[in-house]
Amino acid sequence: KLGDFAPITGEEDAKGSVVLTQVVDNPKLWSAEHPNLYPLTVTLKDAQGKVSETVFRKIGIREITIENGVFKVNGMPVKLQGICRHDIYPSKGSAVDEEVWKKDLTMMKAANINAVRTSHYPYGSGFYDLCDEMGFYVADELPYCACPMDDKEMTPAFLQRARETIARDKNHPCVVIWAIGNENGPGINQKIVADAVRELDPTRPRLNSWRDAAENGVEFNDRHYTNYKDMEKQAIASAKQNLPMIYLENPNIWEVRNGADYGCLDSYAPVLQRCWDVTWKYDNIPGGFLWEWQDRAVADKFPKKPYEYDPATGIQYVKTKGLVDGWRNPRPDLYHVKMIYSPIVIEPKADRTSKPGYVILSARNRYRFTNLSEINANWQLLRNGKAVRKGAIHFNLPPMKSGKLEFEMPKGVSADTLRIDFNHPACGPKPSAKDRGWNVVTYQFELVKQDAPKLPTMSADLPYGLKFPEFNLVKCVAVRDPVKWQIAVRTRGRLVNVKTEPAMAVTLADMRTMDAEVAWEDEPGKVIAKLHAEYSGGKLNYRVDWLGDEVDIQELGWVFEMPHTFDHFSWKREALWSYYPETHIGRPQGTALPDSANVHNTNLTRPDAFDFNSTKYNCDWASLTDAEGHGLRAEFASDQLHQCKGGFGADSTYRLVVNKHVSPPKDYSGGQVPEQYMRLKHGDSVRGEFYIGSE
Repeated sequence: KLGDFAPITGEEDAKGSVVLTQVVDNPKLWSAEHPNLYPLTVTLKDAQGKVSETVFRKIGIREITIENGVFKVNGMPVKLQGICRHDIYPSKGSAVDEEVWKKDLTMMKAANINAVRTSHYPYGSGFYDLCDEMGFYVADELPYCACPMDDKEMTPAFLQRARETIARDKNHPCVVIWAIGNENGPGINQKIVADAVRELDPTRPRLNSWRDAAENGVEFNDRHYTNYKDMEKQAIASAKQNLPMIYLENPNIWEVRNGADYGCLDSYAPVLQRCWDVTWKYDNIPGGFLWEWQDRAVADKFPKKPYEYDPATGIQYVKTKGLVDGWRNPRPDLYHVKMIYSPIVIEPKADRTSKPGYVILSARNRYRFTNLSEINANWQLLRNGKAVRKGAIHFNLPPMKSGKLEFEMPKGVSADTLRIDFNHPACGPKPSAKDRGWNVVTYQFELVKQDAPKLPTMSADLPYGLKFPEFNLVKCVAVRDPVKWQIAVRTRGRLVNVKTEPAMAVTLADMRTMDAEVAWEDEPGKVIAKLHAEYSGGKLNYRVDWLGDEVDIQELGWVFEMPHTFDHFSWKREALWSYYPETHIGRPQGTALPDSANVHNTNLTRPDAFDFNSTKYNCDWASLTDAEGHGLRAEFASDQLHQCKGGFGADSTYRLVVNKHVSPPKDYSGGQVPEQYMRLKHGDSVRGEFYIGSE
C-alpha cells in the first residue's frame, strides 16, 4: 500500500518474485528543497493468508538524469553544496547514533549545505532515513579507500561490498550518486565494480574517486583539491565530452594549528568563494564537497595516546580542521560557508530613487525548486543600530531567476538601515516542532549615507610610560609529524645591534628613530633583515629590508604592552559581509575581553572563543583600554590597513598586536588565494605606517 492509494496485490511468479506496479498521477516529487515522501507498506502472506512479514518505508519519487553534461534532479540542474563527513564522535567513537546524525544535519541545513558525501563508507541506515526526511542529496561512497585495485584476489570482496551497499540503500531518494571508493589508483577492480554497480542500479550515475570518467565508463569526471583556475579549464574540457565535472573533495578546510591564531580561520572565505564562483558559473559543474565537516576527534580513555592530545578534554589533535569541532561547536569558517552557499543572493547597494517610497533590491534566486514567496522575509528598520519597526513580507522571485525585490517603506518611520532575515519556514510539508525552520541568510542595507560613527577622541599624547613596541616577526613552516600530524613550526625574529635616537630612549614618546639588524632566534649570528623605524607627530613609520634566504612569513608587525588594567580590546574593520552574528570573531566592530581566550580548541564551549587574541583583518582602528575606555589606540589610513589582536604579556600585562601581515594556514588550499601569504626573498622591502596615541 502506497500513501492513500488502494492496496495492490500480486502473486509470485515462477522465479519466486512478485512485481507490483502503482501509477501515481501528479506526484509530489522529492528533492532536497521539497523532501516529499510517501508511506509504503509491504505485507507478505503465506498460502493460508497469514501475515508472515510487514515492512514499512518512506519513499520519494524523483528522477536523476545527466543531459549534455548537466546533472539534473527532476529535470532541473542542481548544485550539490556539499560537505565531506566522517561518522565519528568524541565520546562515541564510530558507534554514532541518530542524535549525532540529526545534530549534524540540522547544523548543515542552517549553513545552506544540501549534500553529504559519506566519506569513506556507508553509514548506518538511519542516517539515510534522516536525509530523506530533512532533504539532503547524498553521494553514497562504497567502502574502498587506498585499496589494491589490481589485486584479482580482492575482486570478490569488492563486489560483495558493492552488492550489500546498493541492496540496502537503493530505495533512499536522497542517494543520488554511487561514489566508488576514495582516491584509489587505476586497476581492474575499478572497472569491475563500476560495471557491477551499473547492472545493480541503472537509475543513478557513478563516479570513480579522483578519476576520469573515460577510464571505467562512468558518468562523472571527479577531481580533488583543485585550484579555481584549473576548475575553469576542467569544466570547459569536460563540457566538450558532454560530461559533468564534479569535485567530491574540494576545497580543503584549514588546520587550525597551522595559522598564526584562531582569527586566521576568518580569512578562509576567499578560498571557498573563488571555487564557488566557478561552480556557479558552469552548468556542467554539479557542485563540490568541502573537506571536512568535523574534527576527527576521539576522547578515548586508553592511557597511551598515538597522537598529541588535549589533557583537559581528552581529544586527540588529529586533523583539528573541521567546520565544527568534535563536539559540534561551530568554528568561524562555518558562517562563510553559509553565506557563500546561500541560495538567496542580494547585491549590497539598495536603490531608493527609482520608485519613491520603496527600497529596490537586486536579487538572484539560486533555489532550483523554491520561489522566494515560500521563504519568510522578516524585516527590521534600524536607526543607530536599534530596531524602530518590524514586519514580514514574502517576495516573489521564481527559481533560478534574477530580478528586483520591492520593499515599501512604512510612512513616518525614520531609519538608516534595513535588515532582512530570510527564514525557511520548515523542513517538511507539514511543519511541526521538530521541523522548525532555520535562517537561510541575513542582509543589511544602508538606506541613508551615514556619517562615520563618532569615535573616542584620539590624542597624539601617548599613554604614560608606553615603551617602544616590540618588533614582531614570525616565520612558519608546516611539517608532517607522525605524532603531531601537520602543524606549524614557528621561529621568531629578534633584534640585534640596535641603535636609537636619542641614544638612551626607552619609551616610544622619547624615540625619534631606531635602526636594528634582525636575526632568527635559533640563528642569532646570522642577520636576515635591517629594520628602520621613525616616530614623529603621533605616526610610526617603518621599513624592513630583507637580506636573508627566501622564507614564508607568518606575522610581521609590532607589539605594544600595557598594564593589566588595560584589558578591553576593541576594533573596527572592513568586513566581508553586511551582517555577522554578534559573537562571530570576524564581525566589523566589537570589544573582547581576555577571558574569551580561556577555551580549548578541542571543545569550543563559547561562541566567542578566542575573540580577544584572534586577528581582526583590515582594521580601520584598534585599541587596548581599561573599562572606562582610556588607553592605547592605533589608527590606519585606508591604504595602510593593519591586522590587529589582543595578546598576553609577561607579569599579567596585556598586549595590542598591530601587524602589517598575518598569514593564514597554508596547506592544500593555500594556492587559491596567494595574496594572503607573504614570502620574502633577498632584496624585498616591506613598508608600513600608522598613528598611535591615547584614547
